[in-house]
Amino acid sequence: ARHTDPDIVITENDIKNLIMSKASVHAACVTLMKQAGISCHEITTIYFSGAFGNYINKKNATIIGLIPEIEIERIVNIGNGAVTGANIALINRRMRKSLDDIACRIAYIELNAESSFMDDYTSSSFLPHTDLTLFPMVQKLLDTCRIARG
Repeated sequence: ARHTDPDIVITENDIKNLIMSKASVHAACVTLMKQAGISCHEITTIYFSGAFGNYINKKNATIIGLIPEIEIERIVNIGNGAVTGANIALINRRMRKSLDDIACRIAYIELNAESSFMDDYTSSSFLPHTDLTLFPMVQKLLDTCRIARG
């Protein structure tokens, strides 16, 4: 275990759990992009919600490969999306109709039934990924660190 402060300890198991969780999220993103027939360059916005969304560092989430690499400005923390959506639906009938239309277009995808999910999960089980061409910003950052260290 590595001690970072008298009250904080990061164990090997903590790192393992982080990597497994990160790999699951990234592999899910890749699977959804495949299902939609798009690349990460076509993603206009990634929304984070809830406490997770409020406290996550968008740049660090990208650096570790939690999400596909897109410009940081296109990652938005929306707070409690469920409560906000419910309030909008209660207050505005026109928006409620729009929300109903969106709900009708939602597709259920069972990740474990997708043949490529486990391969994507395995590839995503590295920081940030086994294929750094998917993370050019991170590759540039790593190259800069290597140059600085000589």
